[in-house]
Amino acid sequence: MPLKTAGIICIALGILLCGKEVEERTAKRLKELEEFHRFLGFLEQEITCRQTVFSSVLEKAHPLGSGCLRTFIARLKDVPEYGHRPMNELWDQAVRQTYGPVGLKQEELQIMRQTGTAFLCMQRGMIGNRLRTDREQLGHLIEARRDCQQKDSHLYRSLSIMASLLAVLILI
Repeated sequence: MPLKTAGIICIALGILLCGKEVEERTAKRLKELEEFHRFLGFLEQEITCRQTVFSSVLEKAHPLGSGCLRTFIARLKDVPEYGHRPMNELWDQAVRQTYGPVGLKQEELQIMRQTGTAFLCMQRGMIGNRLRTDREQLGHLIEARRDCQQKDSHLYRSLSIMASLLAVLILI
């Protein structure tokens, strides 16, 4: 009987932890999007207002980031082809390599990838407009994801509790 009780407790806890894991993964994706959104704002301000050269912007931005953003900036800075390949290609490659494995949705990745096309322009004003537009799009997407995350977290929590209770009832 004690073994059966221990098994029931383990199964119930396992199911609860699975629900918590899904909830945390969703929160991590949202955090990564918000950090990239802030980076775009920083990038826009440095390039358009302060007239900073892109390589210097990357140097300034590197300590600001954490997690995926720091890796993304490092990939842009440390690419051997920097200066030999168009910046939009390097940007796209860095987004795919850094944020692809995180589990972001295709729509989110598309906005992040298209931001690199801003660097095809040579005029700072046009670069700034593109960064601003992409930042606004990403901002709207973040708001929608935040609403979904709140609803989904309640759903995951409820489902994991119900599944745990069902497993307990079945095993009793």
